[in-house]
Amino acid sequence: MFVPDSCATATVEPLRYGDISTAVRTTWDAMYNDSLSRYFREVDTFPGMEARHKVILALGYADQIYRGVAWTIDHGSAILTMGIPGHGRGVLPMIVPLLKLFYTRELDQRQTEVAKKLAKMLETAFGNRLEDMIEVGGLATTPAKQGLGYGTMLMHFVNDWADKQNRAVWLFTTDAYEFYETVGYSVIQEDVAGADDPTWEGEPVPLRIMFRAPKNVTSPSPEKVFLRLQ
Repeated sequence: MFVPDSCATATVEPLRYGDISTAVRTTWDAMYNDSLSRYFREVDTFPGMEARHKVILALGYADQIYRGVAWTIDHGSAILTMGIPGHGRGVLPMIVPLLKLFYTRELDQRQTEVAKKLAKMLETAFGNRLEDMIEVGGLATTPAKQGLGYGTMLMHFVNDWADKQNRAVWLFTTDAYEFYETVGYSVIQEDVAGADDPTWEGEPVPLRIMFRAPKNVTSPSPEKVFLRLQ
């Protein structure tokens, strides 16, 4: 695995319960200016928005720690979560109906819009083969430590994990696609959110599905794997 010089003393370790508070701050700060986060946050006007989202993040990390699908560098300063076949889907989908009690009508519409477009892109790209693939569920580095190579190191960790299992990897991103291209991923589906929303005054929000084929001596090229997945 490639390790940047700035990461020479860094170690990828399982995220622990004691790291959750740092991991929550890292994720909130790192994703605050993400275009999709801004698209949702603009209409998330129910009182206590920040506290509510941080509680959701904490519950999510606790569940991912329990299922063994969360890793970190420096105790929450950089975080990676994965969707791994056989490790369950987590508890958050079961509490989404409760979360919607805090949604404004506009937020519900925007989240539904993005969810439908994401589902369509995934179906077009992978069909029923999605369940056999590894998902990069989340990647974040606290702004104070961005540029040190932590994100790159975590993504190489995912890639090594996937290669050992001969599995393809997919992820969903908005603004960070150029970073993921540097660690072996290609954009295979694109759409936008907000283009037809008269209440959104910003630029259309990019929605991108990215893909990486497993790398080993018996694997076909990424292009052949993608064609086989269609």
